[in-house]
Amino acid sequence: GLEALASGDEAKIEANTVFLRRMERCFRYNSCLRERRPTYRKRRILQKMDIEEGDFLKQATSAGVLKPSYVLVRDHRLRNIVLVVRGTHSIKDAFTSLTGASKPHHVVDSNDVTLGYSHFGMLAAARWLKGELMEALEQALRGTPGYSPLIIGHSLGGGAAAMLTMMLRE
Repeated sequence: GLEALASGDEAKIEANTVFLRRMERCFRYNSCLRERRPTYRKRRILQKMDIEEGDFLKQATSAGVLKPSYVLVRDHRLRNIVLVVRGTHSIKDAFTSLTGASKPHHVVDSNDVTLGYSHFGMLAAARWLKGELMEALEQALRGTPGYSPLIIGHSLGGGAAAMLTMMLRE
């Protein structure tokens, strides 16, 4: 970061700039999900994120207990299929957040099986998202060669996104 600026290393400065632009775009996606009304949310994402109608793939317009609201889009600027999981924004989300008991969760890595623990609500939400979205995500990736998944979220959605990412890596 600052060392690159001080040394004038153009390649590092460019890499940091690209990284920061990607992060800013992810933050804007999370901001768009604050809109509860499905029609306005979709319009906001299409306009604010410069997404075409055909690249808006799927959404859960309202949350349920252990079932967060989300949007799945094809983002040509990032070259990703982006899943954005909304954070706590409704009373049902609050119940998911309050389901915070530790739950054993098995994570399989390249060396062994590691037993870890997770927030029960986030783990349940990630499992639901996996069942809800695997087919659509796989289809979008097959239809867009060279693109990779990007799973993001804020707060409760960030925890569920992290758990889902671990599950998909298995």
